[in-house]
Amino acid sequence: MASDGHMAMLSQSQSLLSYVLAHGRKFLLFLFASLLLSGPVTNTLENTERAAASLLCGAELAANQTQELMQRAAAPLFGKNRPLLSSQRQKHFTLS
Repeated sequence: MASDGHMAMLSQSQSLLSYVLAHGRKFLLFLFASLLLSGPVTNTLENTERAAASLLCGAELAANQTQELMQRAAAPLFGKNRPLLSSQRQKHFTLS
């Protein structure tokens, strides 16, 4: 009887060992593939984030420059130079 128990235990450990080895290979292959792909995937994500930040920076720069140009264009109409322009026009008209 001890021999049957020992044989059953040996059979179970062999089947467990073969199961672990069979699935262990798959796991190691999965782990290797994950590590192999994680570098390029991480790099691609970082590049995408930097490209998005660069586009946002360019859009903000364009908006700021447009706002500045609009302010410069509107300055003679609404700015501090309005009385100065009026007095220059009066001088021009009085001299003619």
